[in-house]
Amino acid sequence: WCQEPWATDRLVHRFSGALLALSRQPPLKPSILASGCGRFLVAAAGGPDRGAPTLLNALSCISNLALKNPPGREALTQAGAVPVLASLLGACADRGVLERACS
Repeated sequence: WCQEPWATDRLVHRFSGALLALSRQPPLKPSILASGCGRFLVAAAGGPDRGAPTLLNALSCISNLALKNPPGREALTQAGAVPVLASLLGACADRGVLERACS
């Protein structure tokens, strides 16, 4: 459902700012930059590939990074990002969740 045109701008508006803020957190920034997740964040926030699929790439990248990196996981948890990641990753598989996230 992330391909739905009506959802793209709402998803990007709601979540890309939070992701960019996370990417600037000192415990996460080096790991995010080293992993290549940063390019997805930049694209999701306003690059030429801006849109929900790019945002999903950023979320997936950061989620995988956090799961493999205990300090990163802790930083995401402290920043309140876990519910954001869970809701958006779930939203892409479930239209009802997506509609609630975008409302």
